[in-house]
Amino acid sequence: MSAKKKPDFHIVNRSVPRRDGPAKVSGKAVYASDVKLPGMAYAKVLRSPYAHARIVSIDASRARSRPGVFAVLTANDLTGINPYYGHAVKDHPLIAIEKVRYGGEPVAAVVAEDERAAFEALEFIDVKYEELKAVVDPKEALEKNAPLLHERQFEAGALRGFEGEVTAGRGSNLCQESHLKWGDAEAAFKGAAAVVEAEYYFPMTYAYAMEPYVAIAEVGENGVTIYSSAQHPFMVRHDLTTVFGLPVSQVRLTWKRPCSPPGAMTPSPGCGQPWMRMARSSPARPGSP
Repeated sequence: MSAKKKPDFHIVNRSVPRRDGPAKVSGKAVYASDVKLPGMAYAKVLRSPYAHARIVSIDASRARSRPGVFAVLTANDLTGINPYYGHAVKDHPLIAIEKVRYGGEPVAAVVAEDERAAFEALEFIDVKYEELKAVVDPKEALEKNAPLLHERQFEAGALRGFEGEVTAGRGSNLCQESHLKWGDAEAAFKGAAAVVEAEYYFPMTYAYAMEPYVAIAEVGENGVTIYSSAQHPFMVRHDLTTVFGLPVSQVRLTWKRPCSPPGAMTPSPGCGQPWMRMARSSPARPGSP
């Protein structure tokens, strides 16, 4: 048999160089963290050292008086907006309200003229906590007397990815419950040659991206422009419009990343899009990004 000649494709069956490859390996790629705007202020976050604790008090007076500090934001500044967001369930407060629910949750943010001033000011924010029992095991979380993490009933997000009611905040630690069933399951188990029941545990995995979580907000007369490392622009835009009550036409998302998405860059409290917009609106820093 004579071998058939392979079609002379330009792409198929060929090694095609990545369009973003040369820029990345040469260091010429521009990411969101490379963006510098005129008069840009910097924000840094003070995070909770506890997994579960009630916030007794926050005294930011010393931090506000530090050189180069424009503003310090706490839950007391979350007025006139909807402070909760999230693409599946709107259970993310911009800054912890009344208590923290995981280690590293933001409890305050400092806006300053440069990164060093913002970092140093974090040490002058005095937070008093009442540590609460943490829930770290799924079975323990569903027990009758388990500490309740969320007392507030949450709304469903716009981009959920699943069906069913949101049960979080209804007197239980159960966030979501879905049931899938085809045919007569009970009869299938009874007639099976063998039934194996077991518990399976998988280690945590994370897709590390090449760039850090970064959000830069530039507010003008026609709305806000966000330079972001997040990979879901419509999700970010939805969160900003619902949190701040802005029309879609006044929220613009832009990327500096070349080509392919990084992975693991779903918007989260760590991304900072919403509170960067809030920090930008602080009267302590008028007319600057």
